[in-house]
Amino acid sequence: MDSKILLLISIVTLNSTITTFGYLIHDDWIVLRELSESCENDFDCLKLSFAKCNKNKKCECINNFIASDRFKCLPLIGGYCTEDKNCLINNSVCVNRACKCKPKFFEKSNRCIPTTLWKSCETDDDCNSIFHAECSKNKTCICRRNTIVVNDAMCQPLLGGFCWNNEPCAASNSICMNNECKCKKNYVSVAKHECVLSFLGKTCKRDRDCLEIRLARCSENNTCICETYKISHGHKICLQVLGENCLEDKDCASRSALCINSKCRCAPNYVPISDYECLEQWKYNLYAGL
Repeated sequence: MDSKILLLISIVTLNSTITTFGYLIHDDWIVLRELSESCENDFDCLKLSFAKCNKNKKCECINNFIASDRFKCLPLIGGYCTEDKNCLINNSVCVNRACKCKPKFFEKSNRCIPTTLWKSCETDDDCNSIFHAECSKNKTCICRRNTIVVNDAMCQPLLGGFCWNNEPCAASNSICMNNECKCKKNYVSVAKHECVLSFLGKTCKRDRDCLEIRLARCSENNTCICETYKISHGHKICLQVLGENCLEDKDCASRSALCINSKCRCAPNYVPISDYECLEQWKYNLYAGL
């Protein structure tokens, strides 16, 4: 059977506008459709970016896009974009190829609503347009305890904080379960705002079985353990000892260490007293003089 030959037919006008009229499959001329016009397959809707032929055989916009006229589908919040003017919703902008509300606006039912955070208030009711906000002693709307400001516009609960069912939680890899923000299955908390995979001690056959845990390997006992010269932190993650490579401060085992020039080193005014511990210089001098 011969394969289909697809040829788009377009005309570029003097003002550089590209108009696509149809396509040829073998010798058959097929006219491209507009939104809500009849179609047989997605090819018929090619004239429209981000459109498809639906089950009722009509051209319609794909999910997260909405018709701005008969010929164009524009993204809603979360939809794909390349520049700000692609985003249809008022007060939305294109950030990392997705339409998002501007700072100090939050999304609600595909609208970008101005926040009441930092606005004047008399009671908590004046702040109730934002979940988890309250009126402070200084009479301004702020996020409640155990929540964090997101996009300078809304409050999201941290781990252990109250949440409404299906509400996003601030911590990475967390969910709202029984009205409380918790780490997802197989994740553990390393801070109120972060959950990481916890597989130290799980069964393995080879090192690649432990790839989910940074700086871990498969031991002779066929369990995931930290690599040599790495420290287990709470049986959850592996951290670097002093002098080892790092990407950021939290990679280092010592609380008094920093990631400096990609190496774990004691912070200024601290000195190493072991492979994974730093002591303040004045304390070290005091003990050394005893």
